[in-house]
Amino acid sequence: MTGLGDRIAAIPPVTRFLSICTFLVCLLCSLELFSVEDFAISYGLVHTLLSEAWNSEGGYLAKLKTWGFVFLQSYRLFTSFFIPLGFLMRNGFMCLAEMYFLYNFSQHLESKTGKFKGNFPDYVWFILVCGFFINLLSLIFQRLGLVSFSCHHSMLNGCITYLWSRSYKDLQIQYQGLFLLKAYYVPMMSLMAHMVSGREAFLCELIGIIAGYLYQCIQSDTLPFYNLVPGIYGSFDPSYNKGRKVGFEKSAEESSFPDAIFDLGYLKAPKWLYSIVGYPYDTSERLTAFKKQVRTPRVASAGRRDEARATTTGFNPFQGKGHRLGS
Repeated sequence: MTGLGDRIAAIPPVTRFLSICTFLVCLLCSLELFSVEDFAISYGLVHTLLSEAWNSEGGYLAKLKTWGFVFLQSYRLFTSFFIPLGFLMRNGFMCLAEMYFLYNFSQHLESKTGKFKGNFPDYVWFILVCGFFINLLSLIFQRLGLVSFSCHHSMLNGCITYLWSRSYKDLQIQYQGLFLLKAYYVPMMSLMAHMVSGREAFLCELIGIIAGYLYQCIQSDTLPFYNLVPGIYGSFDPSYNKGRKVGFEKSAEESSFPDAIFDLGYLKAPKWLYSIVGYPYDTSERLTAFKKQVRTPRVASAGRRDEARATTTGFNPFQGKGHRLGS
């Protein structure tokens, strides 16, 4: 019988790190050993600190001290990803649901059977790229006055949920234990659920979905919005000139939600990240929507050489005249 330690060790590393850090931050804030403001980021505070550092008067040491304080506050760019929106809103059920969804969908993507095939650097790179987009979009939305706080955990959750739904479109799940639906509709249902919690909760989820979509544009080498036009990329687009013949029904293996062009591809982490984590570089391959995976033909054995020759060159050593039996 496996213990708790073995179960935790079986969780993929990035998912395990995100889940444990989120739990610890919530625990520390609940015990009032730290406050939420110690971990969260406010771009109003960032603007104030940068203004003070830029306009600070005094000698070289005074300016260096101010800039040093600004640098020390940069940890908030990372710790803000460990505070669920439900925790900020004092909603226990929402907090637990967010933590569970992040754990569940993230481990599906990171596992050996998921999109990233258990590749640690590539999944770390996915988190870093989406984290950059989340911080950038949060800054834009706050400057526009649409949101007053940035809940990066909820945004990252929306991002992971969106990518998971695009990878498992036809998978049928029981959403929050209420009703069955296919994975393709999970981001839409999540948006509706956050809409009930208020405008800012809805916008935080929307920012996460936009970040996940931008990541898919990078992995497929396609342009945002431009790639939404059906058949715009010609034969590279899976939906280009595709259809069933009249009288043919859809097979059981055919997806109800065929891949769009921005679903194709695989974004490999840069080599320097592989070097930092000490991971073999040849464990994955960079693919795009415009780079088709080429299958290498197997070398035929001596006993099947003629059969391989007939398959590859069209030559058939057994060429009969096609007479019917008995004629």
